[in-house]
Amino acid sequence: MLSQIRRHHWAALIVTMSMAAIVASPLYAAQQVKWEKSLKAGMEKAKEAGKPMIIDFFTEW
Repeated sequence: MLSQIRRHHWAALIVTMSMAAIVASPLYAAQQVKWEKSLKAGMEKAKEAGKPMIIDFFTEW
């Protein structure tokens, strides 16, 4: 009985740690993104680096 409780304890700990890593990873990645405010500058940097671009825009109509 005690061994089952310990197994459940370890399983809960592993699930909790995994969920924390999943939640924290996008937050960490978002801090490393260097957003350009100029389309021209962004296109030049993407071309030099040989990387694709993401153009994000929105409006509040």
